[in-house]
Amino acid sequence: IGRGEDYASMAKSICISILDFVLFKEIDQLHTTFHLKETQKDFALTDLIELHYIELPKFSADMPHRLRNPFEKWLHTLKCSNLYAIGDEPLPDNLKEEEGISMAIDALRDAYADEEVRELIRIREKARRDYISGMKDAADQGRLESLVVVLKARFGDVTSVLALLEKLPGERVEALLPLAATAATLEEFAVHLAS
Repeated sequence: IGRGEDYASMAKSICISILDFVLFKEIDQLHTTFHLKETQKDFALTDLIELHYIELPKFSADMPHRLRNPFEKWLHTLKCSNLYAIGDEPLPDNLKEEEGISMAIDALRDAYADEEVRELIRIREKARRDYISGMKDAADQGRLESLVVVLKARFGDVTSVLALLEKLPGERVEALLPLAATAATLEEFAVHLAS
């Protein structure tokens, strides 16, 4: 609304977030809608704000011919667009019939055909993989440091096992944490490194 305008003239705001990850693990529902409500008396503050979350991983897109409504058809298109835009998979007839889907796939094909856009997509995907890999490496390093701290606190000098520990995958290091807290000696702990 503009300065000096009445609140009654305020337009409804709807936020739609299409997520490529699961945000609400406690429910299986694909589409959740939120409104602003008072929590004790359960009355709405306003109906002018709506938040919608659509979690794509909760949508099964394996049978495009079973899609029943425009919402499901568009979700399938969003989730599987690469199959139709750059893959050999033809767009199923029931998706062609939905207004706008063929046009969206054609636009995506055009974007992929543009060398500069393809390069940007490749760079973005590489950055995402690098980030995920970096996060895993950081988590693995954190596990190793935690294990070394526990071992040093219990046994003092741990240089005799440090080189072996550094070669272990993060999951194995994490599994050794309870043993580090219970082993009677560093030698007893070291025996389990080889197994």
